[in-house]
Amino acid sequence: MDSESAHRPRDSSMDVSQQVAYRQLAGIVDVTLSGLSADLRGTFDLACLQEESYRDVAEIQAIPIGTVRSRVNRVRTLLRSRLKQGFADYAT
Repeated sequence: MDSESAHRPRDSSMDVSQQVAYRQLAGIVDVTLSGLSADLRGTFDLACLQEESYRDVAEIQAIPIGTVRSRVNRVRTLLRSRLKQGFADYAT
């Protein structure tokens, strides 16, 4: 998926505010993932985006499965934090 299609909502029935929120969300995720180290980004990509099992990711990257779990958790925690910051205005 290229960055252009990642920022384009797939459901044309979304109203304008939903489309704006979707683009904001995609932008926050893109910036966050692009700022990760290669190790974190690679592990997250394999485990979450390519849906490889943690065991397979560990074998592919020649790292312990606990490291895979730790890296994925670290990225998910960072994404949650960045999304909360990015959408704080909507929570009030």
